[in-house]
Amino acid sequence: MASRRSIQAISDQAGDKSWKQRQEKVFTNWINMKLKKHPTFEGRVCLTDGSDLYEDLSDGHILYHLLEVLSGQSLRPLGKLTKGKMRIQKVSNMAIVWKYIEQTVKTVNIGPMDVVDGEQKIVLGLLWSIIVFFMIKDLGGMDDVAALKKKVMKWVKKKTAGHDDIDVTDLTTSFADGKAFLAILNNIDPAGSPYNPSEDRMENVKTAFKDLDEKFGIPCLIDPEDEDFWEDEKAMLTQLGALMNQLPEAVEQPKHPIDDWLDGEGGMPKVKDDLSDLCAIPSIPEDPDHISDCDAAAAKVKDMMTDAGMDDVFVDNDSGGPPFVVGIKDSDASKPTVLLYSNYTVSSPDDPAGGTWDGNPFDPIKDGDEGEGSVKAKGVAEDKANIVAPLAAVKAIMDTLGDGDLPVNVKVVVGGIPPPTHAAYDPTNSTQKMKDFCDRNKDKLMPDFVLVSEPDGSLLAPNAAAGMFSCRGFVSFDVTTSTFDTPAGEETFCSRWVGPCVDPAMALLQAVGSLRDDSGQIAVPGMDAFPVNEAIVNAVKAVPCTESDLRAAAGYKPGVAIAPVEGASLAEMLCFYPGVSLINQSVGTSDVSEATVPGTATLRVHANLPPSQPVADATEKIQAHITANLPYGVSCSFANAKGEPGWLSDPEHDFYKTTCKSMATQHAPRTAVSLGNPEYKPIPATFANVFGKPTYMHGINDPSRKIGHANEEIQMDDVKKEIKSFIQTLAGIGDMDLQGMPGPGDGAVAITAPVEAGAAEAEAPVPAPKKSGGSSLAARAAAP
Repeated sequence: MASRRSIQAISDQAGDKSWKQRQEKVFTNWINMKLKKHPTFEGRVCLTDGSDLYEDLSDGHILYHLLEVLSGQSLRPLGKLTKGKMRIQKVSNMAIVWKYIEQTVKTVNIGPMDVVDGEQKIVLGLLWSIIVFFMIKDLGGMDDVAALKKKVMKWVKKKTAGHDDIDVTDLTTSFADGKAFLAILNNIDPAGSPYNPSEDRMENVKTAFKDLDEKFGIPCLIDPEDEDFWEDEKAMLTQLGALMNQLPEAVEQPKHPIDDWLDGEGGMPKVKDDLSDLCAIPSIPEDPDHISDCDAAAAKVKDMMTDAGMDDVFVDNDSGGPPFVVGIKDSDASKPTVLLYSNYTVSSPDDPAGGTWDGNPFDPIKDGDEGEGSVKAKGVAEDKANIVAPLAAVKAIMDTLGDGDLPVNVKVVVGGIPPPTHAAYDPTNSTQKMKDFCDRNKDKLMPDFVLVSEPDGSLLAPNAAAGMFSCRGFVSFDVTTSTFDTPAGEETFCSRWVGPCVDPAMALLQAVGSLRDDSGQIAVPGMDAFPVNEAIVNAVKAVPCTESDLRAAAGYKPGVAIAPVEGASLAEMLCFYPGVSLINQSVGTSDVSEATVPGTATLRVHANLPPSQPVADATEKIQAHITANLPYGVSCSFANAKGEPGWLSDPEHDFYKTTCKSMATQHAPRTAVSLGNPEYKPIPATFANVFGKPTYMHGINDPSRKIGHANEEIQMDDVKKEIKSFIQTLAGIGDMDLQGMPGPGDGAVAITAPVEAGAAEAEAPVPAPKKSGGSSLAARAAAP
């Protein structure tokens, strides 16, 4: 309920003439909009040239009929209005109005005489209280204005999602350029209201409200000629509340030729059949009994590529494992070339950790009508659906929009590199196979852009569609210390020598313990920070990775502190900063009943590297740090060193922005985010480092798909959305007109000259490295 306090607040604000005039304008327009619904007042306005709002309200008639419209009730039982203009008649009328107001709006210390006398500040406060009361009632009932603002903000964010040039943080300044109004309309009617903002912000406002009036009959409450219309939050909340209350959820869109194609027999029904046939092949690379099935899956993919219209289709059997399948469609040498990658191998369904299947995991269960419903089978979501989707997109464009051709050159690679969930996965081995394949086919495959499927999306963004522009590299090696020269066959008993002699395990642990400082940060010189530039910060700022999210996902114990980086989000720390861990501890001693001092001690050090750090450089620095921090004159040796560099592509690149916008558009209302990847990804890293071209990943984190578990399943509607996302991306980078396609037809972003992988560091200014916090981990853990 509105109180005297809320009225006083707006009254004080109304002392400024510009605020006062703005509120008068908006509140008057709001009253007129509502009174249009009253038969007695059809066509009548409150404020016209030669009259004013306060005079029009003073006789009680307008407030009387306004409250009837708002409440949907007749006020006649409260009394009959008089038509006279004498003060006594105005007071009589206002007393009737006040009977209703006292039962609803519940104002305090304000009476009918304030309105009769035209007390301007009080009248504006009264109108605001009425507006808030009925807006809360219309929009679902909330406790107060704060809850109302929160609900309107949530609606606005939902309607403007997917527009990377819009960041709604409030209900005032975020609307100053008019783009948010255009985006709301575009969300509701993509075909009828394309999102094409002007550099002239007032032109954007006028365009939006012209559409609102002509298409939906919603008048402009704010003044489109007032350049500072956005400054008054009350006026803006009144306008946005009216939009939220009166706009439909969506306008039925005209059917696009691509939709006809997808709904036809050769569209989604065939996609579902192809997907099921591919899933029926148990292409398990680590199982000797299924090596021939990997060849059969490759042959099936080859046939699908040919059927999709790819011109140059071949199988590369020289990888020393499951073959790669390549399909090339060269449209025009002057057009950009995009390489799309996905994978046909699957992990064994017999892993007990994955649960029990309802039936044969390679006997696909097709639920629902043709082209609809779902498919349940091993590998359907990881990653066979992402094989059929781009091929269907290519065929759809050529059959409907491309006149037998494509807006870009497309090279589709479907590989046999096992993803991380496979027992056969090894990052170093996978990288080498990818390098060999890329080197063999470098001239034939050289792209302008690379897009790699990541079927599980990002663990940092549950239930979201994710575009990813980087991954961390890694290095690992064994370090061994020895403090005793023990003759063969003899043991060194701690009860005899412990005290003056130091065992090697303690010396080694002290040295490797120095890899982190007291605050938990990496203490190795040259590895304590990564130059995260403004482009990267902007790209990942929407990732909602909180400390509680991290603890839940990682199983990180309560009370154990998070190592801080001052000014960096958890997403930044996980994707762009180094990390170190110790694994595979061993000691050189036999199994005896009495405790012994080991002759040697060995640890494996594993470090995640910032995307741009060379492996050799990181290895040298970490090993030098360990050597320098060994106590008591103990020496060490290193062995089994290996590692691979990460990759980083420009998050501001037009190709990536087009890809992310396509995902946001077609997978709405699912959230879409942009971020890096915390772990090493051999396939995109190899493409980026071999070809030197902008390389990105895309995928959806959807627990309902049960990737890596029994009864893996994908909804065909999600496959359809992915096909349309590929269509929008390919059309966007090829500057093809998709106007009228369901989802914003403005998904195309003008593509500039290709930017080499890693260009983000060179193009954007690099701020000073972020430093770790000063408090120790122990102190942070103990803090309440």
